[in-house]
Amino acid sequence: MTGSEDHVAVPAQDASALFGQVLAAMLRHYTSDVPTVVTVGSDKSFGSVLPIPADWPIQHDNAWVALPARINGLLSVGPVLLLPPIADLCDSARLSQGSAAASVAGLFEAAVAGIEAHPGQAPLLMLLPAKYLTSKTRGWARFRRMLARQWQPVFILYSTGALRSVHLSSEVAAVLLCPNTTQTVKSRFFRVPRSGDEGALREDLETLLRLPEGSTAYGYVSHSASSADEGWSYVGDGSPSQSAAVPGTTARPLSLRDLTVSSVFNIVRGFSGRSGDLCEAHAPRGARLLRGRDIRGDGTIAEPDPDSDLWYSDIPERYHLRAGDVLIRDAFLPGRAGAALVRERDLPAVAGNHTIALRPVTSVGPEHMRLILAFLRSSAVERVSPRVVSGLVHLRRQDLESLVLPQPDEALATALDDLDTAGRQLSDWSAEATALARSVFTDARDTGHARQRIIEAGQILRLRAETAVQLDDFGYIVRTRFPYPIALRWRETEAKKSAGDFGPAYDAVLDATEILLCYSALLTAAFAHGAGLDLSSVTALRNKLANNHGGPGLGEWTEVLQEISSKKKRRSLGAEHPLHELGAMLADEEVKAARQRHSARRNNQAHLRRADSVELPKALEESFNDLSLLLNRTRFLADWPLIEITSVTWDAFRGQATLGFRRLMGDHPVVPTESMRNPSSALETGSLYVIDRSHQLHLLRPYLTGRICPICRTWSTFHADKVDNQLVLKSLEHGHCVADSTVTEPLRHVGLL
Repeated sequence: MTGSEDHVAVPAQDASALFGQVLAAMLRHYTSDVPTVVTVGSDKSFGSVLPIPADWPIQHDNAWVALPARINGLLSVGPVLLLPPIADLCDSARLSQGSAAASVAGLFEAAVAGIEAHPGQAPLLMLLPAKYLTSKTRGWARFRRMLARQWQPVFILYSTGALRSVHLSSEVAAVLLCPNTTQTVKSRFFRVPRSGDEGALREDLETLLRLPEGSTAYGYVSHSASSADEGWSYVGDGSPSQSAAVPGTTARPLSLRDLTVSSVFNIVRGFSGRSGDLCEAHAPRGARLLRGRDIRGDGTIAEPDPDSDLWYSDIPERYHLRAGDVLIRDAFLPGRAGAALVRERDLPAVAGNHTIALRPVTSVGPEHMRLILAFLRSSAVERVSPRVVSGLVHLRRQDLESLVLPQPDEALATALDDLDTAGRQLSDWSAEATALARSVFTDARDTGHARQRIIEAGQILRLRAETAVQLDDFGYIVRTRFPYPIALRWRETEAKKSAGDFGPAYDAVLDATEILLCYSALLTAAFAHGAGLDLSSVTALRNKLANNHGGPGLGEWTEVLQEISSKKKRRSLGAEHPLHELGAMLADEEVKAARQRHSARRNNQAHLRRADSVELPKALEESFNDLSLLLNRTRFLADWPLIEITSVTWDAFRGQATLGFRRLMGDHPVVPTESMRNPSSALETGSLYVIDRSHQLHLLRPYLTGRICPICRTWSTFHADKVDNQLVLKSLEHGHCVADSTVTEPLRHVGLL
């Protein structure tokens, strides 16, 4: 690095700290692995230039020529953050070609050219002067073209005054690069201010990372980065009012603070037809007139009815609807607001004079459109209209213009989509049953023949109904839909309780409760590690493991769950992160009281204060009710499949992996192998994962592992129990303990040893 005075004029500590925090948070979103920081050159002091987390390992190369091989090797196992001598690179923009700084720039570009990108490998993050990404001059455009041959920029972070080694006016950038695929990948741009509130900045970043499109206060989403020749500049000043076109998009980005109907849609006037304009449906220039009754409750438009639909000829083009328009009722009964998306198959059509058409003025993703349609069908629309005439709510154009729409939320949109799919499936089954009932006497010779027809044709329908009824029994849900360790313990509890054997049943209830808390705590520890959260309760687990007299138990599991129940611990997480549901588990006072009663029962058992034969029936009933309450509060576990990955096959042309997996849900571990697709192949065969509601996979190793138990020969899940000369694992299903040193190193990596 140079010793130029303007590099140390005024230390920009605020900007530097913000830049480092945003960079770390952004990288945690794209990968759960800790990056290796690579520095290069004769000066090894670069680590002090940018504040980086203490647990990020740093490797240094004196020689530039060795850099590509080192980074290629590191990228095969995890992400890499390349930190070159950025002061020299900044100087190369203004010094002569023969200078030392210019020489360093050439070495840097040659080294980057030698870094190889392979499908499925970890991302590469580089810190460099912003001019490398923004300038249209020939040299820097050549550098971007070289990058674009193998890599695609998925996130670019800009800041001015963020590094202590360069002048305060120098703009720097951090670019996150992923290997090229055949799929179009959106790029996100973010500018870190010189100063500001850390919490607000992190919240804005989290919003941007889950935003399918549009902009936030400090960033925006682009469908793709601009061409290498044009440069990858940040468009706009980062303010909520920016209106410049985002590279790769066809419309201006939307600010989340201004998502109103008028900012997303143009309100299109309906058509008032005259009887003389009517024509046949098949007329060459006929267009169907859509009315309020044509808007169905599921957000679609009803199929044409030749007996009641009106068709008009020679409708002016300005009245024609387009695919992607939204049609809403302007008069409806309270609670019956309606909105539907116009599709190609609904055309040609026009909006009637008792409907309102909304035409998007900006790109609206399918997930966001699902949310908007659900919102426009809700009671929220009624509240904006003061007009109720003859029992009908009447909407006016001015009522709609300022109506604030919901922000994009991919997790909520996915949940709505799943709910719509379930509703359509149930509706199809109902229609199938109705059709069967109506056709029972078709060609039937007598009632006996009709009865046999009903029995044979209706068997599947009856079985579906019987299964659905069983789902109203919460015990059935736990046995069939909860993770295997919990479902098995619950089955044993129900079996012993139904047999009237109070003592074993009481013990089974206590064991099932503890396994529920244990499993939930292990998930919490795994999720927290993946999200980069430090939990002091995990340190307590490490101390307990080191105690040869006994491993972690109820107290340690409870401490983990109590710590994550603090909202302060979870404030950096996105709204859809699964830790929020685990955090709410012990926040409920009723649940907290049930957990405390369970702890008291465990203590009484351990200190020989056991319930006698007279007290056992009541004690069993009370403890069973508390277990049922805890299971009810953890229903979310039924939506988080526990799976074991059995195979991973990467398809380079599609840019996705095919996974073979076993779904370990329900009270038996012998289950068929299924398959699914995943955008990444960076998964471990033989390891356990949890799939959350957003369909993201979370690695549970080494907190929870699965294998055949050498004692009972059944497939079981294990967690670290203690270190007694060697590591001992304990099964959640049956308590068997086995020695296993293969998990020692991973446990050290996550801080449990």
